[in-house]
Amino acid sequence: MLSQLGLSLQTEMVYRALLFNPQLSAADLMARLRISERVTRKSLRVLVDLGLVLMDDTSGQLTAVSPGTGLRALLGHIEQDVRQRQMQADATRRQIDYLAKQSDWLQQEPTGVVRLGDAKTTRNRVGELLQNARQEYFATIPFDTHTPWLAEETFNLANQLSGRGVRLKSLYQRMHHGRSGLDEIATRLVNLGSEVRTGPKPPVGMVLVDREVVLLSDRPGDSTPSVIEVRNAGLIAAMYALFEQLWQAARPVTETRAETRDKLTPQEAQILGMLADGSTDEIVARHLGVSVRTVRRNIAQLTERLRASSRFQAGAQAVRAGWL
Repeated sequence: MLSQLGLSLQTEMVYRALLFNPQLSAADLMARLRISERVTRKSLRVLVDLGLVLMDDTSGQLTAVSPGTGLRALLGHIEQDVRQRQMQADATRRQIDYLAKQSDWLQQEPTGVVRLGDAKTTRNRVGELLQNARQEYFATIPFDTHTPWLAEETFNLANQLSGRGVRLKSLYQRMHHGRSGLDEIATRLVNLGSEVRTGPKPPVGMVLVDREVVLLSDRPGDSTPSVIEVRNAGLIAAMYALFEQLWQAARPVTETRAETRDKLTPQEAQILGMLADGSTDEIVARHLGVSVRTVRRNIAQLTERLRASSRFQAGAQAVRAGWL
């Protein structure tokens, strides 16, 4: 019964014997309880240390302390120890809960957001969205190493989409318009009735379908795209707002080309393009195979036509005007 207080069975037997038979000596305890001298002495030492038995130093008389005093005092110590352990357990539990929440928060994607994984999975998903689009399919296509396939995929299903009445908008990066086959694809899309515009480089590649789902590249410019699929209504609304801003700032492909043909010679277009990229007169001259004087004369003429105050402003205004 007293094992919860730290007493062994033999020690409890010794205590009980002394409690009900105060006259017993150590030898009497050995005989009555049929235990060895070693066990008897060990039990008495434990009882004395716990304050349950008093031993007279002169006579060796043993006296059991009443349970109301001795055992309650011992129980109080144990209860205090239990309370301390409970406090330690509660503190440890709070730390565990905090770490678990932090870990879950770090690993959890926002609600309605799923990472697609590798390039093959991304392409398959784009194809599915194109095939299942009901009302509209919008895309921003920055000139990155992984974007030509997106433009090609868009064209491959554009005819099917237009036949179903799906509105198709594609936004290309203006400064790279005409490179890597994108110019040809843009022309073919326009011929199919799609809306195609060029503008400043989109900050991120996006595919937006029916205002229900958005594919978003979170590593623009990387040769291995990392794409997330968004179905969170708030995030989708923000992405559509961004697309509309970019679309309004862009120019239709046909309009851009007409202005470019009317206003620039091939050499002038190259000069403006290199100015926009920050090239020096000497670099432009070497690239074109002409003298620096010729380059500077052309720059002066272009600056005047664009009503720019500097060569760098001329390059920037040419981009805004849709000349590049």
